[in-house]
Amino acid sequence: MAVFLLERLFAVAAYYERPQKSVDRCDRLERREPRSTAAALLRLLPLFPYAAALLLSESRGAWLTAACACAAVLLWKRQLIAPLLAAGTAPVVAAALLYRQLARAGLAVEPLPGLLLLAGLWAGALLAGLWLCRRQRSAAGSARATMLALAAAGWTAAGTVVLLHVRERITGPSSTVSARGLFYRDAWRLAVEAPWLGRGGETWRSSYLAAQSRPYVGSQVHSGYLDILLNLGFVGLAAILLMLLAAGWLLAKRSPRLLPPFLVIVMHSAVDFDWSYGLIWLLLFWLPALALSEYEQKHQSANTRFTSISLFTTHFASANLSAPIPAFASMSPPYSRRLFITVACCLCLMLSVLSLHATQGERYYRQAVQTVDPSVKVDLLEQSLAWNPQSPKTAVALSRLLTGEQSVSILQQSLQYSPENASLNWEMARRWIYSDDPGAALYWIRRSIKLDKYNSVKWVKGIEGMLMMGRKKLAEGNRMEVISCIASGNELLREYRVLAEYEASKGEQHNDRKFQITEQADDLSRRLSVLASRF
Repeated sequence: MAVFLLERLFAVAAYYERPQKSVDRCDRLERREPRSTAAALLRLLPLFPYAAALLLSESRGAWLTAACACAAVLLWKRQLIAPLLAAGTAPVVAAALLYRQLARAGLAVEPLPGLLLLAGLWAGALLAGLWLCRRQRSAAGSARATMLALAAAGWTAAGTVVLLHVRERITGPSSTVSARGLFYRDAWRLAVEAPWLGRGGETWRSSYLAAQSRPYVGSQVHSGYLDILLNLGFVGLAAILLMLLAAGWLLAKRSPRLLPPFLVIVMHSAVDFDWSYGLIWLLLFWLPALALSEYEQKHQSANTRFTSISLFTTHFASANLSAPIPAFASMSPPYSRRLFITVACCLCLMLSVLSLHATQGERYYRQAVQTVDPSVKVDLLEQSLAWNPQSPKTAVALSRLLTGEQSVSILQQSLQYSPENASLNWEMARRWIYSDDPGAALYWIRRSIKLDKYNSVKWVKGIEGMLMMGRKKLAEGNRMEVISCIASGNELLREYRVLAEYEASKGEQHNDRKFQITEQADDLSRRLSVLASRF
């Protein structure tokens, strides 16, 4: 909403900008063309809903980045300050009033009065905005100064109404900010392990359980730049930064009014996971493309095109049709260009094939989830895994439907692609708990807990598994392995208690996973003591 609001706001400001002495004759004539009321209303139409949606999001980061982007461009293009103040006053004031009412009612207003208020504010914002823009454009001297003062007062009033309602969230302690500080510290430690080329796609989502320093819940790192650093390393991050720098330079040269929405994306992505959405990348490419299109339309007049066509027609008509084609017309594209096009096509083809395989695997997986018949489900999961063998969730689901060596083989093959996946390692631990090898079971239990150390269920299940294996070995009469299982269970229990007590000393903040000593752990401690008392 901040992107769309600033794009439209600066478009309206450029539309009502007064002609300057430095502009050329064509621009002056264009600006002096009469502005129709319908065209002006169409330009003002989206401002109120965009502003209202931005306020209702209550995103402090979006508000701050929108204000910073707007201020940065206005300091550079000061001639846009007056038309922007006039164009945005009425929509922003109306949006602030609507936000105030909906926030007080908890977004649960009566439908009919709420819709009437919405329609009234929207109509008022349109009419008042149209009047202010035209007055600002036509007035001069003290009258223009009065209009600008009125517009500035409207912006100030709207900001005051909003800030008074959210002052506690702004001035008080923020759990969101402290939580993101934890994310960033843990992500940086993870990025240092593979700094140059990264660890591949979806690194944070698949590895944050092992990297987290507190039991928070956050499968998104809340920073697009950190996410790129984790996935592609410093090399990939440098490429992205160069691309953003080139796009920003292009916007500043070709269409400065599109620079504020671009700056909003660039700045807000630093504190949120915007780049996880395809829409944001589409906007990043759309803004430079739109700037180039507007620049070409502005500097290619109809007379120039007509002159070029006439010259070409005259030259062609006067030429001898039987003459050989000129050398420059038969020249083929340079070799480097052909090579670039070939590499780009091969890369696109390869990515398309990989995407097709992943899509087909996901389609079969969804069908398997919705199927009740176990045999059909196994067949669908096998097809899904054949299309996309790198999917951990498919391997886990299929292993649960198989038994014995087949189940372990599926997990081992999937672990080759995702050796640090917490779900795969835990499934392997569950398989070995029911085997006759306590050593292998303990190895996989510890490995899975290391990858998800703030999971109370895994701690309890691991301790229970060692107790169960100890009783099994007792029934077999294997005294040494019984003692080993008891010792392993007690050691796991001790580590679990130490970690839980350390976490409890930090308080409940950020303990989103409710990591603590459970009653089951206390019961397992007593049962281990009873088993140990037999020796």
